[in-house]
Amino acid sequence: MREKKEYRQELIATGKESGSGFKGFDQSNAFFATSAPIGSDEFNTTKQERIDFFSAQQLRHGWTGYKLGKLFVVVDHKPESVMSPGYEYSKGRLLPVWEAVPSCDMCGTHGDEETEVWNWGNPYDHGTICDDCQETVNDSR
Repeated sequence: MREKKEYRQELIATGKESGSGFKGFDQSNAFFATSAPIGSDEFNTTKQERIDFFSAQQLRHGWTGYKLGKLFVVVDHKPESVMSPGYEYSKGRLLPVWEAVPSCDMCGTHGDEETEVWNWGNPYDHGTICDDCQETVNDSR
């Protein structure tokens, strides 16, 4: 059986309610864990359930809309410094090390099928694009 991996999906506010008072942070995270491979139906279902849960909280407290940011996965854990105010002497604490999961700049899919290509508008800027979108770009030329 596969080991569960921890993920976090960034949620970025696209607008906030007007008026006085705190209307939420500019960004939030949807945390979830699953053993399903990235891009599978089980992975997407779990991810969407957590996005719905966390976005509903933000929408209730001042956001008017949101967009998805990057997807991150925990790749390692490192010990917290003893000089940190969060360190507890009775027990050690490990902090997660997050790494961004590559995604297609055009369609947003995640996975290993992506290839790096040149951004056609700026020859000095690299973009990440999946094979399906690459075929679409090549066909439109």
